[in-house]
Amino acid sequence: MEKYIKLYTKMLDNPKTGKLKDRAWRIMIEVFLMAGETFDDGKLPDVEMIAWRLRRSEKDVRDALHELAKIGTVSLSEDNVIVTNFEEYQNTNQTAYERVKNYRKRHRDNANDNANDNANDNGTDNADDMKMITIDIDRDKDIDKNKELMEVKESVLKSAPAKKTPAKPKPEKHAYGSFGNVLLTDAEVESLRKKFTDVDNRIEYFSTKKKAKGYVYKSDYAAILAWADDDAEKAKANGKAAQKTVNEYPDIYTQLKAEGVL
Repeated sequence: MEKYIKLYTKMLDNPKTGKLKDRAWRIMIEVFLMAGETFDDGKLPDVEMIAWRLRRSEKDVRDALHELAKIGTVSLSEDNVIVTNFEEYQNTNQTAYERVKNYRKRHRDNANDNANDNANDNGTDNADDMKMITIDIDRDKDIDKNKELMEVKESVLKSAPAKKTPAKPKPEKHAYGSFGNVLLTDAEVESLRKKFTDVDNRIEYFSTKKKAKGYVYKSDYAAILAWADDDAEKAKANGKAAQKTVNEYPDIYTQLKAEGVL
């Protein structure tokens, strides 16, 4: 599992860190990351090792650490480099008990050897410990509550019926013909006018037949087209029959035509 550290947004408005030079600022973030690798109470290796790890000169690292020490971000000694209060802020990977334990250890290490001061420090530690434990408990409750709310929300979303896409409204049909029983949309009428030159006559004829016979169609438009196809087939058949008659009886046809009958 990859490790991570916290960076607080208040650093942007902190005048101490805001006035750092760019190199010192970058090295500050880099040593934060190094401290986050071990979470050993903010302890870092010596300057030589830090310089090697960051691929920088010892002088650059030492100068930057001195800048950081001036604003209290790190503490320096002959043997140690420590990120100040690192685990107090970076308490991600520790339990409440471990955070309190480390907090007390830091205060004991920094306490004065004087017995009275130690007694006072222990009292302060106890008060701080109770405060930190209370904060940790409240934070854990908030985390559990938020997690529970998210689970409820996901459950509701999964069980909610999917929204149906509203159907497109059907084109409005208007009544045509003397009996008002031919129902056509504007688009269908326009299509019929492109197909036939006698649309009005066809609609009127269809209206009369529909009324007289009691025909019922799902689509009057389709019915008119079907009737037109039937008429075309009949006309084609009649044309073939007339041609056959002329071919079989050419003399009679010629005689009738001469007499003015045809």
